[in-house]
Amino acid sequence: MDGSIHIVYKDRAVLFTAVEELRPRPMVTHQKQQNSQPNRKYVPPPDHPWRRYSLQSQRASQALPV
Repeated sequence: MDGSIHIVYKDRAVLFTAVEELRPRPMVTHQKQQNSQPNRKYVPPPDHPWRRYSLQSQRASQALPV
C-alpha cells in the first residue's frame, strides 16, 4: 500500500498517466458572427433535371404497346 494506482483490464495491466488537476479552459472572448442572410430552402434552377422529371411522361414511356 504505497499509494500508487494500478489499472487492470482483462487480467492485463494498463498504462496510464495520472492527472492531478485539470487546466482551466480559456474564456471565449469573441461572439460568433451572425449570418446576415437567414438559411433558406434550396430551390433548384429551372433547367435542373429534377424540374424536367414528370411521372406522367415516365408512365407513358413504360406502357406496353398493344
